[in-house]
Amino acid sequence: MKVKFTVVIQKEENWYVAKCIEKNVASQGKTIEEALDSLKEALELYYENGELDLEEKPLFITAVEGNNIMGSKYPVSYCTVTL
Repeated sequence: MKVKFTVVIQKEENWYVAKCIEKNVASQGKTIEEALDSLKEALELYYENGELDLEEKPLFITAVEGNNIMGSKYPVSYCTVTL
């Protein structure tokens, strides 16, 4: 069974950090692909001994523009990852 999760990817210094919004699981890598692969592995471990919660909950994602919000100097990307 395939399951999709919403992921935020943000560059922090020399790393890309990938965060699963629905489950608050994160991982990192030197490239975006490496960060996504690491996150997929982390999510698989998260669900290793438990059941998937397949209840769909509304999720709204938007962009906010501002001057130096939370000190971020790198852009944020959104994507989905499938297990």
